[in-house]
Amino acid sequence: MARTNSKKLGQKIKVMLVDDHPIVRQGISLLVAQEPDMEICGEAESVSEALEAMERSRPDIVVVDLTLKEGLGLELIKDVRVRFPRVLAMVYSMRD
Repeated sequence: MARTNSKKLGQKIKVMLVDDHPIVRQGISLLVAQEPDMEICGEAESVSEALEAMERSRPDIVVVDLTLKEGLGLELIKDVRVRFPRVLAMVYSMRD
């Protein structure tokens, strides 16, 4: 990654999941739980829900699907860049 968030030794990287499919969020949560230096700090299925949850949980990384229940993942990432400039974004999608 070109940009890094500074974390104190022993602090876990906080990951937020944004996907409109609960089973996908659950699967990614299980994968993240296997990483000793990471933890899930929140989940959302829409842009508005994600922004509200990010205010509360202050993630280090947000994992975003491009197609959400209400809104688009790219629009969410644009909002995140403005409102939470230190948060890294990782996009995944089944779309080309």
